[in-house]
Amino acid sequence: MVNTGIRVDNGKNIELDHNTMYGDHGSGWCCFEMESSLSNINIHHNILHDYRGSSGNAAVQPVHASGDVNVHDNVLWNVGPISMGSGSGNIISPSDRSVANWVAKGYGYGSIGLTPATTTDSTKTTDSTKTTDSTKTTDSTKTLIQQRQLI
Repeated sequence: MVNTGIRVDNGKNIELDHNTMYGDHGSGWCCFEMESSLSNINIHHNILHDYRGSSGNAAVQPVHASGDVNVHDNVLWNVGPISMGSGSGNIISPSDRSVANWVAKGYGYGSIGLTPATTTDSTKTTDSTKTTDSTKTTDSTKTLIQQRQLI
């Protein structure tokens, strides 16, 4: 059981980015909990969906908190409000609720590093369309987790 997804208490200069949070948890009440004095907290490119705690379901919730919190460019559905912070570009209740599709667009866990690139070492070659070693080929349309399972 968890009380909250991520808690920031008396923090400054913190990035909370590219996380995916969901589920019906036996305790807790929010995905991101902000406490006490905060400065330059930046919450972005997260996927928050279908979240329920025992006492709430807020996306971002303050607890005796004050300060600078920026909440922008997140994707949310079936989760409570953003009760602290300013920002824009949050996508709320999208019609596309496929986590894999949002990861491919640069949001949530697994989206960092999916930018097409070419890398070569002695055993493996990676380009924007496939990863090849002596026994396996992985199509870049699969999610990073699927690729790890195949490699």
